[in-house]
Amino acid sequence: MTDRPRVVMVSGTFPKMRCGVGSYVEQIAARLVRQDAIELHIITSADSAVSTEDTAGYQVHPLIGKWEPWHAGSILREILSLSPDIVHIQIPTAAYTSWRSWTLSVLARKLKRAAPQVRLIVMQHDLAIGRPQFRWRYRPVLLVADAVLVSNARDRQAVVDLGIPSDRIHLAPITALTPVRERTAQVRKECRKTWNIPEPALCVASFGFIHPGRHIDLIVRALGELRQRGREVCGLFLGGAADGAQGYLNRCRLLTGELGLTNRVIWTGYADDEQVADGLAAADVFVSLPDRGADMRNTSIHTALLAGLPVITCRNECYGVDDQIAELGCKEITELTVPVLVEAILNVSTGPSTAQARNAIAAELDPARVWMRHIQSHYRVYRL
Repeated sequence: MTDRPRVVMVSGTFPKMRCGVGSYVEQIAARLVRQDAIELHIITSADSAVSTEDTAGYQVHPLIGKWEPWHAGSILREILSLSPDIVHIQIPTAAYTSWRSWTLSVLARKLKRAAPQVRLIVMQHDLAIGRPQFRWRYRPVLLVADAVLVSNARDRQAVVDLGIPSDRIHLAPITALTPVRERTAQVRKECRKTWNIPEPALCVASFGFIHPGRHIDLIVRALGELRQRGREVCGLFLGGAADGAQGYLNRCRLLTGELGLTNRVIWTGYADDEQVADGLAAADVFVSLPDRGADMRNTSIHTALLAGLPVITCRNECYGVDDQIAELGCKEITELTVPVLVEAILNVSTGPSTAQARNAIAAELDPARVWMRHIQSHYRVYRL
């Protein structure tokens, strides 16, 4: 390996493709090259949405047309044509889900046979939320990797459960990808005016792609129940439908009409960073209900905490538990029902929230500090 090793990062997505992993790759790529310690290339899908305009310090190669397992040989040839010292695979992305996830296991084994001198790193983003019987599809690529990076304790345990030696697993914590606004009375007032939210209303916000696994309909029903109890409420849903979930979003919007909430719920569609920051500054409570429970991989939760909001989320012990969620003061519910959610909203919206507590959370999740730890973990597994 040279003094400035060449890293080829493999990611099925890259902005402006619709996938959180692609946005993550863009974030860490910019940080990895700041110290000029590596030469970085990113191989991604040959998709017209891929933008290579703001990639100072690294190169993006939108070359891969198909991610099926039988195309692993051609993908490998593209990788090896860049003469890498390190290959860093991002798993999973929207480009290789379901049965296509086997592509990376085939690719990894071919790589170790063809170029055993190349160091193979895998970033496993969300192993814990996969059903246990399906986690094994990732085991072959994890077994041959020289190092596995994970972002949270729950994914680390899921990798251990697949029999990967613990000394090859490294924690690379993540935090918010979206900047937030300082939480002051004046900022809140300005942002409520932006969204036309009445000052007395209890504003409940959610942020992220809308699909059935986030239980958006349950949040809408809870807003309806609060209104029935005489509370002035507003729902703010920051994000559009996930791929294939437009029908679900349409049903949620119809539900607001049935519950008399048409003028009390705001559906933003895709929200840029400024809209998210303004929306969270206007809100009183943040709710995130991923079907398989929350962990420290959920950057929307980080963003809400940094914005100074009380957070309601859920745990699902079938997929493991990340204790840090509770340690950060989030209200976790285990029963996804309207009465339980309503009581949680009322509890956190009236409970004490001191500046000291908010500042402690902000310090724990400070993006500059956490992302530096994340990049340092990368450099360690790159052996720099």
